Amino acid sequence: MLTSWTACFNIATGDVEDAPALDPMAKFELIERDGAVYVKGEESVIKASKRTLNIACKAEGSEKVVVIGGYVVAYPVRDQLTSVLAEAARSE
Repeated sequence: MLTSWTACFNIATGDVEDAPALDPMAKFELIERDGAVYVKGEESVIKASKRTLNIACKAEGSEKVVVIGGYVVAYPVRDQLTSVLAEAARSE
């Protein structure tokens, strides 16, 4: 499924297939009864309209930053992080 902001999701699972999406979409059971369609699921999840990523990341030792992506992503992020760290060092 392609959204109006060009993010792409797997229609069967709700998983993110392409950026700029960050969070997967929630998946719900649909029930058709007497000409109406009902969504079955927990109210809080339905209202949030997204689900939480089921991943964990834990750095050990000194703080680290990992940038996942190709050249187009990595270099601008690296430049911005370098700028932020330099600014922080100047203000200490």
